[in-house]
This record gives sequence, C-alpha cells and structure tokens, in this order.
Amino acid sequence: MHLRSAMDEEHCAREALQDLAVLYLSELPAMVQLIRQDVTLSQAKNEASLLSIAAGRTHQLRGTAGALGFLEISKIAGRLDHCLSDAAGLDQSCAPADYTAISNLVVQLEQAIQTEQAHDSALPILL
Repeated sequence: MHLRSAMDEEHCAREALQDLAVLYLSELPAMVQLIRQDVTLSQAKNEASLLSIAAGRTHQLRGTAGALGFLEISKIAGRLDHCLSDAAGLDQSCAPADYTAISNLVVQLEQAIQTEQAHDSALPILL
C-alpha cells in the first residue's frame, strides 16, 4: 500500500513539473523581449552598464531553463549571460559592448525557444 502511495506521489510530482515546464516555456518569449529591450536601451543611450539588467534577467533564465531540462536554451542563455556580463563592465578587462554578438545570441535564444515550443509534446523528462 505504501509503494502505491509513493508511486502516486511521484506521478503527481512529475505532472506538476511538466505543467510548470509548459508554463515556463510559454513565458520565455516575453522574457527574451525584455532582455532585447534592455539591450536596445543600452545601445541607444551608449551606456554599457545598463546591460547589467539584461545580464541579471539572462542569468535567471539560464538557471531556470536548465533546472526544468531545457538544456539548449540554458546553454545559449549562458553564453549570452557571459557576453552581457562582460559588456556591462563587470570584468574591466573586457572590450566595449559588442552589440552585434549580443543581438546574434538573442536571436539564437529565440530560435531555441521556438524549437522547444514546436516540440512541446517532447518536453524534457523531469525527475
């Protein structure tokens, strides 16, 4: 009887995590749009330090995507996070912001999200 209860709990936990992953995936385009807006504002004002906001958003996206099993999204977000952090001046030895590289990574991130959304029936298996 206890084994059945444990299996039921595990099944419920998996379903809850899958639901969370679906919800998170649906919210990712809006998150990336905020990152894109942060980058655009930074470039328009010629103020690389504004990229720290985008870096914070990207860092959070990277971690949550990885925790939910969206590994390609997490990997690209990690590269973007590093690029944004460098450009924001968190590492003073880095060159000025490379907005072309940043924009290319944002596009790659959007494409990875679209790929995951197209395959939402094959969401990562969690647990």
